[in-house]
Amino acid sequence: MGTQYLPDGYKLDGLSLAYMIRLAYTPKGGYMNLSTETRDAPEWLNTDLYDLDARVALEDQPAWQKAQDGAVSELAKSGILEALKERSRLVVHTTSAQKSCLNLVVASHGAKLKPADPGPPKIVPGKTAKIGEGFWTFERDDERHFVGVSMAELAMRLTGISNFQSIVQDKTGLTGRYDFSLPWYQDPEVTGLDRMPLTGTGLALKPGKVPIIVINIDHVEKPEPN
Repeated sequence: MGTQYLPDGYKLDGLSLAYMIRLAYTPKGGYMNLSTETRDAPEWLNTDLYDLDARVALEDQPAWQKAQDGAVSELAKSGILEALKERSRLVVHTTSAQKSCLNLVVASHGAKLKPADPGPPKIVPGKTAKIGEGFWTFERDDERHFVGVSMAELAMRLTGISNFQSIVQDKTGLTGRYDFSLPWYQDPEVTGLDRMPLTGTGLALKPGKVPIIVINIDHVEKPEPN
């Protein structure tokens, strides 16, 4: 199950049409299962699984290859949506709604972050994971060290640590890149964002609201095989 870019196409394997629809409508920088929601969908749209194996016309392949960004490009989204319209007679209309989230903010006593050192960050092979334009390292079991990371990238990482149970959005107003360390708890009873508290950074998480895209299904048909 998953997605795969090819030099001349795109593959979606073992996925529901609801997944493909949300994928096509997820905004850049959004999180598919959090930033979109489908309504009025028949049950099979979520339970029946399909493969989509698409090819790009030869004359369009240079633009296609340039657009690949390791996630899903706008070209891929538009192609998936056109395939769904053609093969499943998909008709939708979108509205917006507000969803609970967590805002990453500067606490009352101010941020305590070190501006990133100039030059490329030091990568530790096997102990470093890319996060946007910065990195975070796991050289120590009880610590996560962030190198050249923006607050938007930290918010993205915190969303992942929450097991995608909540969107964390950057509301700090800080525009630089920073080096800092956060504790990391290995205790299996410590879950979600409690595994990596914002201790010592002068940052905090506060309840907030974030807009999401609601995809209202007006019409959809089961696609014919092949």
